[in-house]
Amino acid sequence: MKLTVHPTNGRIYARLKTGDPARPYVRMTLGTKSAEEARAKAKEANLGKIEAALQAGQLSTQAIARLTVGHKLTTEQAFTEWCDRGARRNDAPSTTAKNRAVGEQWFRCVPAIRSLPPMSLTEDHVSAFVNREDAAVGAATRRRQLSVVRMFLRSCVDTGLSRGIDTRRILNHRALSHAQLEPKQVQPFTAEEVQTILANTEGWWRWAVGIANAAGLRLGDVCTLEHAALSLPGHIIIHTHKRNRRVCLPVNEEITPGLAAILAEVPPSESSYLFPEEAEQYADVAAGRSKFSMQFNRLLASLEIHGRSFHSLRHTAISRWAAQGFSLDQCRDYAGHSSEKTTTGYIHP
Repeated sequence: MKLTVHPTNGRIYARLKTGDPARPYVRMTLGTKSAEEARAKAKEANLGKIEAALQAGQLSTQAIARLTVGHKLTTEQAFTEWCDRGARRNDAPSTTAKNRAVGEQWFRCVPAIRSLPPMSLTEDHVSAFVNREDAAVGAATRRRQLSVVRMFLRSCVDTGLSRGIDTRRILNHRALSHAQLEPKQVQPFTAEEVQTILANTEGWWRWAVGIANAAGLRLGDVCTLEHAALSLPGHIIIHTHKRNRRVCLPVNEEITPGLAAILAEVPPSESSYLFPEEAEQYADVAAGRSKFSMQFNRLLASLEIHGRSFHSLRHTAISRWAAQGFSLDQCRDYAGHSSEKTTTGYIHP
């Protein structure tokens, strides 16, 4: 048996040899970052004897999870480990990040489960999350969140941390309002609304709105915009955060109105990013991104602009290009979409 330290979260694990060439060892969390405490827990759990039994083929990994410190894992710890395993399995970074974000939302919504072991989770703990009263959360989002929770719970069953929960009938569509069940239609800003925002903001939000309105960028692409994006004179080059597509837009008043003036306002920085603080915050998927959305929604509410979001600026730019007579193919290229069908959904009369 060997104690190892996780390179990211610093928690200490016990690595037990299995004697199975296909899976030479299993790793059990000791729920601590203290080496002294980890050794004490390993001794208390008789991990040395358990490792010997495992090598002799007398125990399954599921049995180990029940017999050792695995059953002492909290749901929050187990969820973190599940996400970490996904990252090690080469899950897409965006997938791992979204899974972590769902976990944080679940723990905020049902805080009691943070300290509960997965074995103690019930349908009510899941239902309280996916059926919560929140008009801003639509049915599609709830289905995605439930899907992540289901995958986590299946993993708990596989590793012996849970007996399993029947989640097939948890999502209660009757509890959702009609507006939640219907797909949300994102609406663009009017030119007057954009000018109102620009006239009543300064600093980061003024620059972000001006750039997104001119170039149709997503919030993440604005936050992570690099100085290298402006290396080609008269153009802005974006590698989209969502699809990793390269988009090259001319910086002129016809295609990206007001962009040159807004960029001229941005103070220089030694970082590779135009907005280093915002880039760092955006990297925090669980908290940073939702914080941006909440700040912008409060800004809009203070200006009495309703039914819009930051993503509405992308709809605004694409609709403007279409109204100016640019072809659907051109609009698709400017937006960085993979299909014209997607672009069509962004064009409003």
